[in-house]
Amino acid sequence: MAEPEVHIGGANAGDEGDVEMQGGDQSADVVEISETGTTQDGTTGAAAKDDEKPAQRVTFVDYLKSPMISLLVGTGSSQTLLTAHKALLTRSPFFSEKLASSYSQVDLADQDLDAMSCFLEYLYTGEYFPHKLASGTLEPDPEVPKIDDSGAQLLKHAKVYTLAEKLGMPSLKSLSRSKIHLITSTALAELAYARYVYSHTSPSDLTIRKPVASFW
Repeated sequence: MAEPEVHIGGANAGDEGDVEMQGGDQSADVVEISETGTTQDGTTGAAAKDDEKPAQRVTFVDYLKSPMISLLVGTGSSQTLLTAHKALLTRSPFFSEKLASSYSQVDLADQDLDAMSCFLEYLYTGEYFPHKLASGTLEPDPEVPKIDDSGAQLLKHAKVYTLAEKLGMPSLKSLSRSKIHLITSTALAELAYARYVYSHTSPSDLTIRKPVASFW
């Protein structure tokens, strides 16, 4: 089959910029392509593509319109019912899998209530109390001592870290780890922290275990 004859032209057929390419057969089809790259029928040289619509932006209101999910945290008399919007919860791979069906309740019997509260606060606001300040410190909490001598403050962030690991939230892991380094603590508090970390994290997780070594 003969190659088609192709004319690539400017505004006038006689312009010096015209290029004529011919096959050996004068009866071959002729396809004219203008400077704009369109053919005589108005389509582009390649097959015309359907217009691609940009992805619709998800707003915070969209999150709030999603169904409410019940979260049963803890067991026995200490069990607490929390609720959160499904669209926010499913940002976590753990909850995305749990809520893939029509479930509207998730049992979290083995989770710490305060850590779950921090996780939910983070989902809705991008932070959790106490917030990190621009000065590189944590905002003061009048309900806790300035020096952690029991390990409570260290354990708060360590438990958020291990929860974030379970829920598949690396950004929350990074935030909680950074807050551990901002706690002023005693040797007794650091011992409580070390016991928790070494019993709740993988030996290969040096990110959370590394601060322990710096205590001694």
